[in-house]
Amino acid sequence: MVAACILLPSAIALAAKPKCSLSAHQRASATRAIKPPVALSVESQSDPVLNFDSGRGTKLDYVTLKASPPLPPRIHPKDIELDSLVPMKRIGTDNLESTRLKFPSFTRPWIHSHGERITFAVCVNAAGGDPGTFTGQVEVGGPVGLAPFQLAQTAQLKAPVVGRFGLLFLIALGLAGIFIWRKVGEESHAEKGKKTGAQILVILISVGAAAYAMWHIYDESPAWGADWFASFAALVAAGFAAGGIGTTVIAASAFITGSGGKGSGNSTSEAKKLKAEKSAPKPGARTETAAEAESAVKT
Repeated sequence: MVAACILLPSAIALAAKPKCSLSAHQRASATRAIKPPVALSVESQSDPVLNFDSGRGTKLDYVTLKASPPLPPRIHPKDIELDSLVPMKRIGTDNLESTRLKFPSFTRPWIHSHGERITFAVCVNAAGGDPGTFTGQVEVGGPVGLAPFQLAQTAQLKAPVVGRFGLLFLIALGLAGIFIWRKVGEESHAEKGKKTGAQILVILISVGAAAYAMWHIYDESPAWGADWFASFAALVAAGFAAGGIGTTVIAASAFITGSGGKGSGNSTSEAKKLKAEKSAPKPGARTETAAEAESAVKT
């Protein structure tokens, strides 16, 4: 019963899709000091790390804070102040350009569970944001006696599929394709440069494996594209590694086929030689036959 009372306001808020109507730096209404002082702590946070993938727009992180002791009944949502002093900043290596997102906004807080909990949503707008990982802090305050509280927030953005990633993906795939083609060409040199249907099939499979490996690198990296050189190098490495599997298969099959062919050829040659030796007349037998013929003539 108690758990239902705690979760019900949040469930209603989620179903109603609350609007991010409170902007940063919006002061709360003035009210009397709270006695005894109240401290806040995080009870739940739905998305401390917001993953935007390749899209942009606004995502919400629902937060529930616990007040200890509970807030007095005279404290209303308009008395709670939600703010962010600086917009979220991109973090990473020193060579990354310093960029920031827009200031977050907030939904109007709900005070529930007899003043024991405060629920609100942090609205992070990633429109126009560069790829990377962004961090910032949300501050919760209010009347004198309500201890200020800071909440960490992180957002991860990756490069869109259409654009620079698509170009780098095609370049990396082309390099991997050339690598695979040349390796197969070396294996088929003994056949006067002609590639068999099986080898062409392995080329296509290898290129497909390279494409899948590169896409997997992009898909698994939530902030792909923050460092373009490192991201492109990761694509090329994945493509060459996956393509090498196909060329290894070709080399192994060529070795096995070549060894088997030589072995069967030697066996056939030895069998023919043995058969010829058995069918050829012996020198002694031939001399004896000639002597008999000469004796018959004299007679």
